[in-house]
Amino acid sequence: MRMVPAIPRRRPEGIRWLRSDGTPNFSDRIHRSEGDAKILAKRPVYTVTRTTTILGLAEDMSRYNVRAMPVVVPNQDKLEGIVTAMDLVSYLGGGELYNIVVDRHKGNIYSALLKEHVSSIMNPNPVYVTVAEKLPKILEIMVTKNVGVVPVVFKDGTLWGIITEHDIVEHLAEKTVGRKVSEVMTSNVI
Repeated sequence: MRMVPAIPRRRPEGIRWLRSDGTPNFSDRIHRSEGDAKILAKRPVYTVTRTTTILGLAEDMSRYNVRAMPVVVPNQDKLEGIVTAMDLVSYLGGGELYNIVVDRHKGNIYSALLKEHVSSIMNPNPVYVTVAEKLPKILEIMVTKNVGVVPVVFKDGTLWGIITEHDIVEHLAEKTVGRKVSEVMTSNVI
């Protein structure tokens, strides 16, 4: 039978005992890296659930003066979708989503506001970024996906905050970039 020497759980160092051999064990703790997204994100985030009525959504957007609201799972803050002011305009103003008002409510806008839920008009696959995302990647995502607002989530999908175009412009307003506006501006304004 082979004898294996016992490794003490603690080792002496001067007048004190250390709990380990001094080598770090990174698997013992959860590490969430902090990126630009976590810093830029606006909090608190005003959210709705998929069962919120369209009228409730419109009231909340007006009350909080926001143009997009993440849709979350109740009591969990897990991102489930997003609904924007453009979705609301499309629903109420004759856009593609207005067909819901026509088909389900026979064109009765009051019925559509009171009885229809956010789940009918939300985007169930929102563009989002994680808290560790850096600013250049956030900008790339917003430009390539053609969105003006992105929810910020942890890896498990829990909502942390929200970033809008305005937040990014506000962040960059005081920065020196070394280029003149005339070098990057468009001269063909519509």
